[in-house]
Amino acid sequence: MNQKIAQEMEENVKKYGTEFIKARMIYIHALAVQEITESIDKESKTAVLRTNEFYVDEKEWDKDEEKGRILTPERDYLMNKEDFNRYLDLCQTERTKRGLKIPDKNFTSDYQTFKELKEAENKFLEIAFKVLPKELAQELEPIKTSMCDIRKKFIDICLKLKVGEQND
Repeated sequence: MNQKIAQEMEENVKKYGTEFIKARMIYIHALAVQEITESIDKESKTAVLRTNEFYVDEKEWDKDEEKGRILTPERDYLMNKEDFNRYLDLCQTERTKRGLKIPDKNFTSDYQTFKELKEAENKFLEIAFKVLPKELAQELEPIKTSMCDIRKKFIDICLKLKVGEQND
């Protein structure tokens, strides 16, 4: 049985290996772009908060939250509306200086890269399932539509498959 599964996978790799390698590279590229975009955005927001003073709005304050000056982007939601709009303007300027162009200050930094990443991820999964033996692919089918950790783990495993690489 195991030999049959191994043989089927070997045949699938021969048949879909080139597509798999291409989809894997597109996914890795999209992931890198997403991570760079998020990093530039966070650095921009942090720089704005470091050089400008924004404080927690009493109306937004929750007793579990610390009052005072906002120093991290994770707490920017605690600003009042007026300050938040000024903050967004400053962030937009800072992101542009750093090479991250977003058409509107109200858009998230990943408004475009997230969509591209999900498309690349779905295409990679589609090809990865073609490489798997049919029986295993059918059993793992729910992973395709799942958005939980198991999908991420499965993608990580597929990224490590030695498809199109020479065995040492």
